Amino acid sequence: APFLMAAFLLGFICFPAQSDDEIGASFADLLDELTVSDFQSKTDAVHFLEQSGDPRAPAVLQAMLDGRLYYHKEDKTIVIVERIESGFHLTDVLTESDLGTAGRRDVKKISVNNRLRSAIRSAIARLSLTNPNAKLRLAAVKQMFRDANPETSVLLREMLEREKDRRVIDAIRAVVALTELESENVDTRLSAIETLQGSLETEVRIKLVALTGLDAEGNYVEVNGIVREAALEVLRGIDR
Repeated sequence: APFLMAAFLLGFICFPAQSDDEIGASFADLLDELTVSDFQSKTDAVHFLEQSGDPRAPAVLQAMLDGRLYYHKEDKTIVIVERIESGFHLTDVLTESDLGTAGRRDVKKISVNNRLRSAIRSAIARLSLTNPNAKLRLAAVKQMFRDANPETSVLLREMLEREKDRRVIDAIRAVVALTELESENVDTRLSAIETLQGSLETEVRIKLVALTGLDAEGNYVEVNGIVREAALEVLRGIDR
């Protein structure tokens, strides 16, 4: 599986101009990677699906996140399932055709662990960040509160430069601020806490509570007293 992924990546980089048949084959190869047992290979496949530009990719990722992406045991066809009384109703991912029904023993779910689930959520959110509908962009940014990380921060900073909707801008700044709470620079942490003032996002409160608490050895997580007090002040405002 790692060899197949490396081969796909080489083709993706070296041969950007592809025919429809070649693009379809590449997409099919990525789907096959989702059926392997190695979760790193699956995670790599998720990243490439996100970057593929294939219009089928969002539905595949969402079905995978929802636990509705399976493959048929007999011919390894990747399908999206809908549960029915007798088993499942199947839709072929590649052709988007109706495959009828199948029993529970005829198909196998594509497994997902927590790390892969996080990667899928982030991929779906990133795909939604360019949606022309501001409400959907806002929902995508809010999804990132759960998985805020430096990579997310870079992406959102780029988005911030072109974003016009005030609600989306505020949400972007809050997610970026969450990542900045991990900064080694005291001023950066203080600025991040100020940005988070008044936020009603659950993840913000969870992060601030953790920041002002004690670690397993009884020491403050946030060692700087000024930063800690600033976080407590924001928490008091949130809890009023």
